[in-house]
Amino acid sequence: MKKKIKSIIGLVILIIIIGVCLFSYFNSRKKNVTIMNTSFVNGNTPGNLYNAGLFCESDNVIYFANPRDEFKLYKMNSDLTNPEKINDDSVMYINADKNYLYYVRNNTKSDNDYSFFSYNNNSLCRINKAKPGKALILDQDPCIYASLLGNYIYYLHYDDENATSLYKVCIDGTNRTQVMPTYIFTCSALEEAFYYNNTEKNGDLYKFSTNTDTSTLFYNCNCYRPIVDKNSNIYYMDVDNNYSLVKTTSGGQPKTIIKDRVDCYNVGSNIVVYQKNDPTQPGLFYKDLRKNEEPNEIKIGVFKNIHITSKYLFFTDYSSKEVYCAPVTAPENFKVFLNK
Repeated sequence: MKKKIKSIIGLVILIIIIGVCLFSYFNSRKKNVTIMNTSFVNGNTPGNLYNAGLFCESDNVIYFANPRDEFKLYKMNSDLTNPEKINDDSVMYINADKNYLYYVRNNTKSDNDYSFFSYNNNSLCRINKAKPGKALILDQDPCIYASLLGNYIYYLHYDDENATSLYKVCIDGTNRTQVMPTYIFTCSALEEAFYYNNTEKNGDLYKFSTNTDTSTLFYNCNCYRPIVDKNSNIYYMDVDNNYSLVKTTSGGQPKTIIKDRVDCYNVGSNIVVYQKNDPTQPGLFYKDLRKNEEPNEIKIGVFKNIHITSKYLFFTDYSSKEVYCAPVTAPENFKVFLNK
């Protein structure tokens, strides 16, 4: 009888052990399963990505590269309250969907020279929003200008054999593929497509469909850093007209909205903010798109990394590296960002 009881107890213990092991195994597999997007979600705004993607707003949270902490990944509420570190990666080109954050890990730990020819950056990464943990490396080679479209990230990949070319990778890390043997900027994403200026022959505006990975001519112009928004507006720096800023539609006539030579710019729902190129008095300016008025001065000097969220504007002094923020509704009322 005692032997029988011992056998039963042993069997029960064995069943419990097997159950725990199976639970741990399937729970581990469940944690590693990527939650795919059911629509063509876009990871950040075109203007933010053209300006290095240091700020990204998603679900009333702003994810950002903290200039006070070597540009490591932080988050805060959309009203700038409760800043909190997410991990120790120095980041840029931040993208977000409902479940994940995507970014390029920046080994330089600075915001210097985010130009196309800066290859000091590496590793395209993904982390979980709810439980960041260890990053999943989507591409370990140097990457820049990453843009999320649905379940794929399109980005510029660099290696010694092919130099710089357009790549894509699925958000689960599979199907990493060279899409084009040259480079094009992927920043201006809208649903399943992104829009770019031709970099090989002319500055015409092209539409790249991620459904077919093919390009078609979208608008005849000679443009640089185009932005196509959800209202079918097209903004671009007019190469033939001293890099002034133009607004148009796919079937409309171009209208110059900023006559100054523009170094960089960003567009919000009702505002365009730009760096004026002037040899004697350069400065950051903005224009209310609802009014037929001349641009307004924000601050004299040279600035870069212009980012816009639903409520705030962020920009960086080129020389001092100081980062400023201001309400989008009153850009003149700027202050030092995260001033202690």
